[in-house]
Amino acid sequence: DHRDLHSFPTRRSSDLPRAELRTARVDRGPVEATLTASGTVLPEHEQVVVSPIDSRVLRILKTPGAALAAGEPIVEIDVGQARLTLAKLDDQIALKRNERQRLELDNANQIVGLQGREEIKALEVQALEFEAARNQQYFERGLFSRDEVRHAQDAAERARIELREVRREVAHAQEAVKARLAGLDLELGMLEKERAEAAHQLGLATAASDRPGVLTWVVSSEGAAVTRGQQLARIADLSSYRVEATVSDAQAARVSAGQSVVVRTGDTRIEGRVTGVRPTVENGALVFDVSLSDPRHAALRHNLRVEVYLVTARVADALRVPRGLFLDDDGTSIVFVVRGRRAVRTPVEFGLRSFESYEVVAGLAEGDEVVLSEMSQYRKAREVGLR
Repeated sequence: DHRDLHSFPTRRSSDLPRAELRTARVDRGPVEATLTASGTVLPEHEQVVVSPIDSRVLRILKTPGAALAAGEPIVEIDVGQARLTLAKLDDQIALKRNERQRLELDNANQIVGLQGREEIKALEVQALEFEAARNQQYFERGLFSRDEVRHAQDAAERARIELREVRREVAHAQEAVKARLAGLDLELGMLEKERAEAAHQLGLATAASDRPGVLTWVVSSEGAAVTRGQQLARIADLSSYRVEATVSDAQAARVSAGQSVVVRTGDTRIEGRVTGVRPTVENGALVFDVSLSDPRHAALRHNLRVEVYLVTARVADALRVPRGLFLDDDGTSIVFVVRGRRAVRTPVEFGLRSFESYEVVAGLAEGDEVVLSEMSQYRKAREVGLR
């Protein structure tokens, strides 16, 4: 046999047991170039419970890690001041309603008086118009002078003017009270809304979860003062998850929203997508959020550390080989290809490299069986015998 085996040990035992080698076939399929990041599994939905009022913590009813049912109380806060505010609003509403009733009563009395004047004045107009008509007839018969006729006509006209004035007073009084009532109704409406909000906030005074979950954080001490809007507790919904990932700021330009992602934990692979990139870099790391195609996967756990691979390039139909412990010789990739009972040293050119497979640009053909196991001890051998 003229093959160059000078770099092999001469003993028969130097031949490799084929059963102990990890091999794979070259095939065709997609290859994705990836950028590696680290990630933490977090709840997809987290409720933040805040204080509805300025108050203080009376009792902490649950501790972090507690499983919560929907509506289960977590923290009890002091509601004494809130009750006083609600009672004060009730008093203001009662006073405003009383003011409205008084206004309606006063207006009714005023309108009745004005309408009485209007009726009297209407009768007076009728009487004076009758007198003016009678004087005109007497004048035409020569019994009254023109001055007597003119005097009766003037008196009737003055009465008509006064009647119109009384009617205007009635209309003005009605419009004025209508406007005042509308103003009172607006004030009442505002007070009632304020009262409803105060009652709602009072009802929230015992901070509770609005969905089942696990309490991840709660305010630390009883007696502590809290302001309206301050966080009291956080509840995680552990039925579905997302990933918060970090990558070196040197790779920041290669991360963008919408980018495809592969998340791995052990042998489990879950696809996802970048949903947001934080605008600032902290401690040399860029933080981004990942939504998962299967956020309820059984392998996901709260705070689980996972590997995150950002897809930076993709070839849809490439010649590929699974990732292995391949050698590098002065920049050239070296692969051992199984040829019968030999593993032949073969230089190969790789293209895209993912965490699972490499794109084969040159050196291998579809169907070739390549060794994925560690072969560094045979770095200079042209071939290795198999048994």
